[in-house]
Order: sequence, then C-alpha cells, then structure tokens
Amino acid sequence: MRHSIRNVPESPSFVVFPFNNYKEQIDFARMVESALIASGVKVVNRPMSIKEIEVSKDAEKRAIDKKGAVVEEGYIDSRWAGEKRVERYIEIEDIKADYIVYTSGSVDYRQGRAILYESNVRIVKKGSQEVLSSFMVHYRRINQEIYDALRALGVPVTPNFLTEDTKSTD
Repeated sequence: MRHSIRNVPESPSFVVFPFNNYKEQIDFARMVESALIASGVKVVNRPMSIKEIEVSKDAEKRAIDKKGAVVEEGYIDSRWAGEKRVERYIEIEDIKADYIVYTSGSVDYRQGRAILYESNVRIVKKGSQEVLSSFMVHYRRINQEIYDALRALGVPVTPNFLTEDTKSTD
C-alpha cells in the first residue's frame, strides 16, 4: 500500500541501486532512473567509492578503500582460515540522496536474450530506512507506474512524458 510521505523536501533527490551487478539488473535500474528523470525528480549517481572487506587464508579481516589502502584491520573467527571472501558495499553516509530506490528485475531468458517482466521497485527514506513503497512495475509501463508511485507518496513531480490521463484520444 502506498502512502503520502510527511516532510517531503521541496526538491527531493533519488539514487537507484540494482539488485546486483549483473547486466540485466543494471539495465533495469537504468530504466527506473530514466523513469524517475521523466517524472521530473532529481536523480543522483550512486557513490563511486566502494568499500571492500577481504577475508583471506590467515583469517585476517581488512577493510580496503578503492585505492587499495587498508583502512581497518583485525582478526576474525578462525573458521574462515583457508577461505577467501570479498564483500563490497557502500556506506549509507556516502549516499547523497534523500531517497534510495532499490530495483530487482525479473529476467527470463528466451532464445539467448534476457527479457524483463514485472519487476520490483522499493522506495526507502535514507535517514530512517523506512520502506515507503514496494511495488511491481512492467517495463512497458515503467514511466507511468513510477510517476504514479511518486505522486501517491506526495513527491512533487512534473512529467516529461504523456501520462494516461493526459494522452490524446485522437
């Protein structure tokens, strides 16, 4: 269920995060970005500084910034000995937007092509991490559905596309 947001900034900003870094998920996130822009809201790019935590054979934990500098060291449970795992993440403080839009595209592979179907979009208030809206969109109606969701939340929108209620009936 969608509800109106209290205390919406005059010109709120949004950032879009794909479910993962597979091409199809990034493509769907870009479609959502385009739909947000077509709705007349400010969209900012994802932070470029990705932090990494590496767990290696000697069970050492290191936090490494993008340039490879170690920013935190320590030791963790020895159960990780002999293993190597790298986790990449973006800290919420690095996000320069009022709202975070998480996307998860439903992809079907047919005849060697990825086809997007109804996919999930979640709008989250950055400060509180409150999920304000979670809904399915179809890629053919994405502009209208994103616009409708923003409007239902009380976000000031100015569509740069023809909405269903303004389309010509000629």
